[in-house]
Amino acid sequence: MNGPWPFGRRGRAERRGAVPQPDSGSLSPCIIDGDGSPISEAKLHAYVDDALTPAERLNVEGFLAMQPEIARRIEAYRSQTIALHAAFNAGEELLPPSLADLSCRYARARAVSTIATLVLGIAGIAAMLSAMLTILE
Repeated sequence: MNGPWPFGRRGRAERRGAVPQPDSGSLSPCIIDGDGSPISEAKLHAYVDDALTPAERLNVEGFLAMQPEIARRIEAYRSQTIALHAAFNAGEELLPPSLADLSCRYARARAVSTIATLVLGIAGIAAMLSAMLTILE
């Protein structure tokens, strides 16, 4: 099966403007997108993200007006998006200045420590190789 279509390919149902409902498998009227296909899940997510042109937005809103179950799901997505933005975009400064400064110092110390470890590791390998070559001679 290919996508939501019962026979794997687009057929007469799509050309008539009807799409299968995921629950019952029955056909119901649907707004057809500009390219002649039913409105995709990606377009619905773009609607939630306010990433559609005004014409596409009107098309999706017409579709949602005819599909209350999908409209409820999209409204839940929109609520979730708003909650996520509220939680993670609370402000530019997520840490108090004292902790932000401490975090920067920790990052610098960690970088210096990593570089020192690499240098010492390379020096140790060079010393081992030198000792092995001395033994072999």
